[in-house]
Amino acid sequence: MAAMRGLQQERDHLLLLQEALADVERARTLSERLRVFVEAIRRIGFGRVTLTLRDANLNAREIVTAGLSEDEDRSLRESPVAGDVWRRRMLAIERFRIGNSYYLDGRDPWVAEEFGGSLRSQLEPGDDPEWSPSDILLVPLRGASGAVIATLFLDDPSDRARPTLTRVRTVELFAQQTAAMVEHATLMELAERRALRLQQLHETGEMLARSLDEDTILRALAAQVQRVLPVSSVAVFTVDANGTPRPRVLHRDEVPQDEETTDASLQALAVVAAQTQRHVRDGSAYATPAVIGSTAIGVIAVRSTNEAPLPADDADLLQTIAAQAAAAMSNAALYTESLRQRRQTEALADVARAVGESLRIDRVLRLILRHATALLRTDGATIALLRGDTLEVTSGIGVGEVFVGSRLPLHGTMSGRAVRSAGSIIRDVVSLDPDDFATGDAAAHVRNTIIVPLLTVQGPVGALSVFNRAAPFTQEDAEVLQRLADQVAVAVVNARLFEEVAEGTREWAVAFDSIGSGMAILDKRGRIQRTNAQARRLMHDAAESALLGRDFHEALFGDESPCVQCVHLEAIAANAVKRGMHDDRVRGRVLDITAAPHPLGGAVVTFDDVTEHRSLEERYRRVVETSRDAIIITDRDRRLVFANPAALALLARGPDVVGTMGDVAIPEHERAAVREYEDRALAGEPQSYEGRVVRPNGEHRVVAVATAPLRELGEVTGIVASM
Repeated sequence: MAAMRGLQQERDHLLLLQEALADVERARTLSERLRVFVEAIRRIGFGRVTLTLRDANLNAREIVTAGLSEDEDRSLRESPVAGDVWRRRMLAIERFRIGNSYYLDGRDPWVAEEFGGSLRSQLEPGDDPEWSPSDILLVPLRGASGAVIATLFLDDPSDRARPTLTRVRTVELFAQQTAAMVEHATLMELAERRALRLQQLHETGEMLARSLDEDTILRALAAQVQRVLPVSSVAVFTVDANGTPRPRVLHRDEVPQDEETTDASLQALAVVAAQTQRHVRDGSAYATPAVIGSTAIGVIAVRSTNEAPLPADDADLLQTIAAQAAAAMSNAALYTESLRQRRQTEALADVARAVGESLRIDRVLRLILRHATALLRTDGATIALLRGDTLEVTSGIGVGEVFVGSRLPLHGTMSGRAVRSAGSIIRDVVSLDPDDFATGDAAAHVRNTIIVPLLTVQGPVGALSVFNRAAPFTQEDAEVLQRLADQVAVAVVNARLFEEVAEGTREWAVAFDSIGSGMAILDKRGRIQRTNAQARRLMHDAAESALLGRDFHEALFGDESPCVQCVHLEAIAANAVKRGMHDDRVRGRVLDITAAPHPLGGAVVTFDDVTEHRSLEERYRRVVETSRDAIIITDRDRRLVFANPAALALLARGPDVVGTMGDVAIPEHERAAVREYEDRALAGEPQSYEGRVVRPNGEHRVVAVATAPLRELGEVTGIVASM
């Protein structure tokens, strides 16, 4: 009989689910649909039902309840449990699992601690000892990816008994339908939101493209941002050449305001955004830069309406709008600048190109003269460069060719006056000017002229003249010619610098080749970029072209095998000066190599063949070691730094005596006298005297001592003593 009632109840629940699905289809909003399911679940036999939709961090974003009082419902909404608490709970709740749900026994200490602060039940205990009024059935609603998208709380069962597995599965069936509906609604909401964002971006792009006037663009931009985003204030800044943002437009509550009243906090954020070229936020304030290439040309700063941080989606939209605005602002600035400089740009474009084509002064000057006569429509032009206290006409074109080679004094000529005054001269009738245009019969062919100085930061370097035009010259012509002259001055300075660099390069090349040591410049991989004459001799190759690009080790030693002695590779890797000896197994040499890192990468390497020095050093070492005389060396502090075998035998103290004080084997009463002899030796005077040596066993030996100063690079660094 009980089984029959269970089947009837399960059938009734399924019919209830079917009715709920039909009611959901008629609901218009997600909240209405959720309420239908919550009420249906309550009718299964639970007094209180709470459905909480959660975001990716498990924070509550919407709550739907059934069976709660107004006070209980309000308390639940005003103080939702934080998402990090729920993440902790989900990790510790597994032991309460029943099916895909969790039955939380209110008498369990952990449940009491975690959920004891929830809404308390008003029911009295029933006949079922496994149920208490504080028990809760928790059903997680999961999306297709398995992530929790909502939680369902059920308590106060009508039968005041622990729910059966059948009832739990019925609730889970309702939960699955609810989860599918929530996920579908979320996807629809996301799609609608993205569609709206795309529409807003499209409208913003169209709005920004309607004008090339900067002020119009900035005002429309502020209005559009306030229309599409939940912000109370919008400030649009432009960034000057120094990288400082200047407020240009301010909107508060959709009303244009005086931009000078922009909040200090928004201005501070704009400065940071412009400097870092990254979006920044401070509470409800947010700023994002409008960047073109690597330059911030503007900043949009906003403050949200609810004094809460701007949502991530809205922040992304603002960044995209800023990117669109950057292009529009850049285009407007370029258009404004083009209107202002169009005539100047047309006049100077060809000349600037000519200046950049060559560093040969003769070629550059003639190209510029051709452009000058073409732009100003004159019969001729000349360029005179300052040579001491005179001007030498170095280049001419048209009727100006006859002046090439002539010298003009700084006083008594129009060109000289232009240079002295650093100002332009316009003369429609040259013969009326108190100063001559030039000397000689050629000056008679000049009717009218403009003369402008060639100005550099060091002062005038010459003069540019054009002459003989049918129409009178104007001040605008003089301004154009002055800009041409500025290009000439640049060309002159560049050419002179090029000549100086070329001369310096020649001098450097001679000095480089005359260095007594081998020297090579290497790239980052240790390949040869340049060598001097000695380096080529040590590499047995007379032509530098045969060495360029070759591995330094292979070229110097004729060995392609890997090498662990190459200090140049160590210097490049460590970016520090390295020095060492390198054995040349192929040619039987010993090379002393020093490598220093190059500022532009790679290394500068110097090297010398020290085979003979090494051989001589070895020879002297063997002589000293085989000598029957005891030989010791001390430093300036009288500390032993060397003792040959004979000395070790005489002192009978073993190799450990090296590093001890030199008077360790001298009787104490003779140490003062020996010290005087050593002082004279350190002063550069060799000494000879008779002394005593005390061996560790107390034996005294009389020895004849000869001391001499040890010199290194001309400086006394110690004493050599022979006994």
